[in-house]
Amino acid sequence: MRGSYYGLVVLLVPLLLVQVLAVNTISATSDSTILLDTDPSDGTDYGTQNYGAYWTLKVGKFWHSGKVIYVARTVLDFDLSSISCAVSKAELVLTAISGGDIMLRVFPLDKGFVESEVTGKRAKSGDPWNGGEYDKANQLDHKYFSHLSSGQEVRLDVTEWVRSYRRGNPVYGLIIDSGGSDGNASFYSRETGYGPRIEYECILFGPPTSIPLTPTTTSSTTSTSTTTSPTATSPPASLFYLGIDPPYLQLERGSWGEVEVKVSSLLPGIGVSLSVKGLPPGVSASYTKSSGTTPFNSTLRIMVSSGAPLGSHNLEIEATSGSRAWKKTLTLEIVEKPKPFFFVKISPPAIISSPGDEVSYTIEVIPVNGFSNQVTLSFKAPPAFSPTLDVPSGTPPFKSNLRLIVPSNAREGVIRIGVSGESGPLKVRDDSVLIIKSAGHATTTRTSRSIPSTSTGMLTSISTYTTKTSAYTTTTGPKTQMKSPPVPQPTEEVITTTYTEVLEVEKEIPWTLVAVAAILLILGVFLFLRRPSS
Repeated sequence: MRGSYYGLVVLLVPLLLVQVLAVNTISATSDSTILLDTDPSDGTDYGTQNYGAYWTLKVGKFWHSGKVIYVARTVLDFDLSSISCAVSKAELVLTAISGGDIMLRVFPLDKGFVESEVTGKRAKSGDPWNGGEYDKANQLDHKYFSHLSSGQEVRLDVTEWVRSYRRGNPVYGLIIDSGGSDGNASFYSRETGYGPRIEYECILFGPPTSIPLTPTTTSSTTSTSTTTSPTATSPPASLFYLGIDPPYLQLERGSWGEVEVKVSSLLPGIGVSLSVKGLPPGVSASYTKSSGTTPFNSTLRIMVSSGAPLGSHNLEIEATSGSRAWKKTLTLEIVEKPKPFFFVKISPPAIISSPGDEVSYTIEVIPVNGFSNQVTLSFKAPPAFSPTLDVPSGTPPFKSNLRLIVPSNAREGVIRIGVSGESGPLKVRDDSVLIIKSAGHATTTRTSRSIPSTSTGMLTSISTYTTKTSAYTTTTGPKTQMKSPPVPQPTEEVITTTYTEVLEVEKEIPWTLVAVAAILLILGVFLFLRRPSS
């Protein structure tokens, strides 16, 4: 009987040395939708367009009028260098916006990509691929979903991919396709703060000497307050953001107009270059300052010739710094004569906040050219921020206040809060920047701090807009209602650019303890089996 007891003890000792740690998280460092095919209705070649800076990721077939407009895949990359343990399980986690009738399959990429350059036809400039370079025989996981609701998490097993990296093999990222299914799905990108992440569990031997710094909540028996640990480092100094004012421009043929372009950053001195893409025939553009160090302003002059095509045109204003890019859409409408319209303005242009703060934005609706119809306001902001709008509609001019409460566990980063005003076919959008900084300690005080124009290089408000011959307006008419764009424009949804690095456990496996544990395990089994029979 004593031998049986000793055997059981020795059998349990190695099990006590094994530690499976709590789930650790790594956020995506790069992600992008890549599109295939040409739109049968207007001939648009989506395979040549980059969507790396957009806040949505798409997978599957997207339809219009019974035809497939394009097929979408998603490419992802992660920095796995912080994983220094044996991994028992690793999952890719995506947060859904919507979707249904979709098969999601995940594969390792055989080639790396550049987020600001990747398209359906190339991994980066000068490096072609056809819809992503991957071996369909190397599928890591797949799942079918008949319906995906907003906020629903999708989990795909990528354990073998992470273990391959731990074995010293090169990894280039992941790609998600739909396996030919007819449905589609949309997910939040890393620019939203709800983007793709990998969750993994470590296996360690011996008593743990460190723990992962993950969000925790602790309560004191002598106090009713709670404290939340900060979970991330500060956003890097290279974080910059772009603003355009106004986001819509109405011009007659033979006239010109100007748009103020504002570039700023958390810390000054970031070198940024400006460009404009998507100019229609007969339209030219020039910057007063095409590059500079943050913060700086530039004026973009748009000149419309007498032969320019009438209608609405989306121009892409892009600011780039190294491999990072920030894009905004300027809607140019070329008209025969000016039309009544309105502007929506949100101010201040940027607010610095901490977890637990309450912040407030002022929204102005400004009529132009005698506009007098009712305007309905809406906004896009993370639901966790409890956004409220006190005046949802009215006849311009009028003001409304948008209030948000930054969650106590909010991650550091930058969120663009989108606001829209709609009246019939006319829809105008604007956005503002919310910068979340770590509180560094527990706090129950709620405050907000506006960034003045002198510190950000961004104007706080503008209420008068003029051009040489006409005023500004936005897209109207049935043309823009016929087909949804391939990827939503940045001002239509909440955009969060989160530069987050979660501190993970850095602990190598103590192989000596592994050997001891194995020997004890074998000895324990031997003694247990050799116990005297009763």
